[in-house]
Amino acid sequence: MLEDIVEESVKERGDAGPGVIAERRPLLVLGGMALTAAYVWIIQELGFFLATAPYVAAFIALGGYRRWGVNAAVSLIGTLAIMFFFMKLVYVSLPLGQEPFAQVTFFLMRVMGIR
Repeated sequence: MLEDIVEESVKERGDAGPGVIAERRPLLVLGGMALTAAYVWIIQELGFFLATAPYVAAFIALGGYRRWGVNAAVSLIGTLAIMFFFMKLVYVSLPLGQEPFAQVTFFLMRVMGIR
């Protein structure tokens, strides 16, 4: 039954289907590496939230996802959820950022009840 569903999907969408080696895209890999290097470089300056939300959005866009509203929602909500989990529940200190960017982190911490 599952094979029939996959075959129908291949016919409808023109996908290669399972078992076919995916196309290699070295420029996307290099782009992801450059994006990650920039993120590591800038996170201490901007702080976790202001560096991570755009990083996640850019990484999703680099992967080819073009529904910008969904991308923005996933980036913002996902970053806030990670921030809440690590700072409130696990007590891990994430980068706050330098002034004036640290004020955004402090505001978000107050709103989420993180001390």
